[in-house]
Amino acid sequence: MAPENGPLPLSSLLLLLALFFGQLSFLSAQITIPVARQPFPPHHSASQSAAKAAYFSSFVEGGSASTAVPLSGGNLPLGLFLVNVSLGTPPVDVPVIIDTGSSLCFVQGPDCTSCPGPSVCQNSPFSGGSSCPYAGPTYDPLVSSTAVTDPPCGRCAAPGGIGDTGCLGRGYSENGTCQFEIGFGSGNAAGKYVQDTVSVGGVSSGEARIFLGTTTFQAGFEQGAAGLFGFGPTATSLPFQLKEAGALPSSTFALCLASGHSTGGTLFLGGVPTQPDGSPYAVTYTGPLLQNPSVEFAIPSATDVLVNGVPVPGAAAKMERDAERGSKWIVDSGTTLTFLETPIYNSLFGAIQLATGCLHSVSLGGLDYVDLTTCNPPFLTFSDGEISARFPTLTLQLQGTQAIARPASYTSRSQNAMGPFVHPGIANGGEGNGTWVIGDSFLTDNLVR
Repeated sequence: MAPENGPLPLSSLLLLLALFFGQLSFLSAQITIPVARQPFPPHHSASQSAAKAAYFSSFVEGGSASTAVPLSGGNLPLGLFLVNVSLGTPPVDVPVIIDTGSSLCFVQGPDCTSCPGPSVCQNSPFSGGSSCPYAGPTYDPLVSSTAVTDPPCGRCAAPGGIGDTGCLGRGYSENGTCQFEIGFGSGNAAGKYVQDTVSVGGVSSGEARIFLGTTTFQAGFEQGAAGLFGFGPTATSLPFQLKEAGALPSSTFALCLASGHSTGGTLFLGGVPTQPDGSPYAVTYTGPLLQNPSVEFAIPSATDVLVNGVPVPGAAAKMERDAERGSKWIVDSGTTLTFLETPIYNSLFGAIQLATGCLHSVSLGGLDYVDLTTCNPPFLTFSDGEISARFPTLTLQLQGTQAIARPASYTSRSQNAMGPFVHPGIANGGEGNGTWVIGDSFLTDNLVR
């Protein structure tokens, strides 16, 4: 939904989040930092979305944060949106994934081990293999003059968050040293946990050091990402640590994820963005972010889903029953698709087909695509403009507000010998899971608090 005071710049998402669910204040001098968008193969999205939903569900149900959820087909990439950070002295610049669905910060370490499986990956806490795909400059705390390579065990332990930190006694580093482990379902990471200076855009921790991990084992990342920085609502996340270091007046941040084929977006730290005339954007979602047992960014349950303003048959009743059973809706910038329960998914996918006049579908890489070759009326050019004109606007009704997904935000085109197809940005989550993920397909082009 466009804000009342005017359209969002760059047709972007403004995801406004306050750690520990504090009240947002509109600041006129927030720090703006460019966000890059990394190419992401569409066929990876199905396993990624399913794994992330299972990952969140395991925490809601009291599962261990350091145990990776089994995933058929191997570990797959985690996310799309990257920001450059500078680590240590002299500074090493690396791109990291921005993830509102987790709270630890880590990068590929200098001693990261590539190995095909648990029988070869000695001391790995995970059942799968390990890969070290990032080929750029690597941060090494041993060559940084500002690094604290052996922080006290009591300081690095952070119980209650997503991921384990502390002197865990694992065999992949010296006994009595700080370590971290986190399993995402579609990826995992484990290694040493150190402290060092960090800069993001114009924000620097100064002489203060923040905690970050350097991986010994990792899997599930694209080559363009050196690691991942969590923005979730716990003390180990980047915004909270920068606030504690005195680098920011507030742990509030805003994330603008550009839609369509844009190259990225903007990250705002220490406040929320203002319009060019200095006035604040209207916040369309005024309900609270909920603190569930996994300490994640969650929102009240969805109440309906619409296609071009028309309710999808059966969706409202199903969502009401799910809400009565305590279903959770997680906001996660590290998940590409929006993950829905099977009855809602089937009804929504069918409504999209009716709206486009394309009643046939194909399955590619575990995802259902709309077949553009048998539409009535037929597509003429299969261009992005024609796809945006033919595909409908999707609306996810939330308690007191709504998230609108326009075609440029949620559609992903694929081409093979059979013809062009379009994926509508949603994934089939099965039934009875109770944890659903609002991913980038519905996060773009919305102002959410």
